[in-house]
Formats: sequence, structure tokens, C-alpha cells
Amino acid sequence: MVKNQKKAGILIKELQGSDLAKVAQTYSISIDTAKGVNFLTDFIANLGEEPAVAAHARTAPLNQVSAPIEGVRGVYLIKPINRTDVTPPNVATLRKSYTSQIATQAKAGLIQSLRKNADIDDKRFTFY
Repeated sequence: MVKNQKKAGILIKELQGSDLAKVAQTYSISIDTAKGVNFLTDFIANLGEEPAVAAHARTAPLNQVSAPIEGVRGVYLIKPINRTDVTPPNVATLRKSYTSQIATQAKAGLIQSLRKNADIDDKRFTFY
């Protein structure tokens, strides 16, 4: 991880003030467009989970190349071309979903704990 952070630091210094087309040509990479990136999601199609990139996409000026962003899997330059307002999340639905997940995990953990701590001798074989 330290090695990757050092590499990212070097790339960030090299890419300051760069143009997307120039960087793509220099490093033989393609420029891709990500749709539906917003502050509430950290998963970006074709990139994976990149929360830092998603956060910068929300605040970066439109039609301007951003400063280099150190992500989980690399260093990224972004250029937001369109921005739509995000609808606020439905807190009641989110709360219900999280509560349901936690209740399911608690039930599973309880059953496992009971099985682990139970002292049962199975003697059915003597009766059948």
C-alpha cells in the first residue's frame, strides 16, 4: 500500500495541469465517460468503488479538468460535462433497510451462538 501511495504521489505531480487527451496519449489509455455518478454512490461503472473520485465529481467545476485524484486503484483526472440535482434520499426507507439487515444478522448470530454453547447428547441411535 505504501508503494502504491508513493507511485500515486509521483503521478499526481506529473499530471498537474494536464489535458485529458495529452495524458491519454502519453500513457496509452482511453478516455471513458461515466454516467450516473453522484455523491450518494461510490461505485462507478468500469472503475469499481472509487469514493474519492465520486466525491470530486460532485464538486469539480463543469467542463474543466480536475486536479489529479488519488483513488483506490489508480490516479484519475475527471472532467464533469453535466450535473443534475440529486434527489434527497428517503431516510425512512434507508432506515428500514438497515434495520432489516441488522435484525437478520442478529438472528443468525443468535442461532449460531446457541448451537455453539448448547450441550446436547444425541442418543436417538439407541432407540431406532
